[in-house]
Amino acid sequence: MKRSNWFRQIAPTIFLIGSLLFVWSCSEEPAPGPISPINPADKLTSSKQTPNQSTVRPVNRLESGYNALAKSGYNTARVLQLLEEVRDELKAVADNNPGTYLAYKLNSAVSETNGAMTMLSLTSSDNGDSYALYKIYRAKARVEEAINYGLLTSAHGGQFLSQYTAVENQIRAGSSPSSDCRGFGKSLWIKRTYGGLIAFCGHSIKVPKYATRQDATFSINISRNDYITVDFGPDSWFDQEVTVTISYKDADLTGIDLSKLTLAWYDESTGQWIDIGGTVDLVKKTVTAKTKHFTEYTISTR
Repeated sequence: MKRSNWFRQIAPTIFLIGSLLFVWSCSEEPAPGPISPINPADKLTSSKQTPNQSTVRPVNRLESGYNALAKSGYNTARVLQLLEEVRDELKAVADNNPGTYLAYKLNSAVSETNGAMTMLSLTSSDNGDSYALYKIYRAKARVEEAINYGLLTSAHGGQFLSQYTAVENQIRAGSSPSSDCRGFGKSLWIKRTYGGLIAFCGHSIKVPKYATRQDATFSINISRNDYITVDFGPDSWFDQEVTVTISYKDADLTGIDLSKLTLAWYDESTGQWIDIGGTVDLVKKTVTAKTKHFTEYTISTR
């Protein structure tokens, strides 16, 4: 009986000490930041999918080129590319959230965008431009409805509206920027519970749900150097693999076996290009690979 009373007296103390030890052990791991808690050196290799140290070399760019102007003076190919980018970004959010009212609204915007692209591709008349503008207006209306219903925040949905507005302005003004994207970039805020995609000038990042610890701004910046080098952001670690795609449309492929194209990053400590592999799409002219960490990547050949 005495032993039982003695145990009852010290039990709360034992529980308190055990709780403090548990909390202390958990606190050894730094609190997670917006993307990832730490950048440990032992993850450097694993984050690159155990890269191949075999010799690869970057592929040179072609000289700068400009697409011929059409319609009322704006660059048709550039406008179509801008519409394709926002369409794919909307579709990625819808595909990540199947069966939801959000997906219904965004897929409706995707359909309207496809209609606008068809009209711009098939006709050279001002009537075609007018019909395309009407379809873009309807696509914007679907995105605005998603915002008004609370399916998208104004910050998230506003990004897509801004892209549509930029296309409208180019069609109405009769001018648009060159298709040469070197030295330019784009950023897009992506909600972690939705995932999504950011696309720019043929390059893209596909982000699955919960790849980041918090909502994050992703970016694509294209170097001005002689290689097709793309700096993907944010420069941090991810909880799930994200998919990166780089276009080789601007590459000088003279004497190059397309099946040997790959993605690579430059290791300053060794002075070598590190091959991470990739899947070549001969139709879209892209190379795609998965990674858990961002840095500058380039189209290379083995």
